[in-house]
Amino acid sequence: MPIHPPTRARRAFSLVEILVVMVIMGILAAILLPRLLGGKTSTGEKITAPIEKAESVDCQMSLKQIRLAIQTANLGDDLAPKPPNLEALRLPAEMLKCKVSEEPYSYNPQTGVVSCPTHPAY
Repeated sequence: MPIHPPTRARRAFSLVEILVVMVIMGILAAILLPRLLGGKTSTGEKITAPIEKAESVDCQMSLKQIRLAIQTANLGDDLAPKPPNLEALRLPAEMLKCKVSEEPYSYNPQTGVVSCPTHPAY
């Protein structure tokens, strides 16, 4: 009696199964992509993309660090003059400009106020 190796039935995905998976992936993409890339909700509210939000937070943190450096430069002497420009603080060059627009921060040496031209609220 000859011994035959067991045969495996080869089962492939049907066309209907493949189409169902593609429809589910399309629905997930339609839900997630507006959140990831920014857009508007059904009520018209603007969704900030995570990358835009991260860049604006990075700008905000750079401004905070610059303001702390200005305060530290005058530590102990309230009558000392403010630094004449931001370069006098000896901070890294990439910290002295906005991450979003690449414009340098504006600085008023008389008042010591630093602001971002792209994000005036900061």
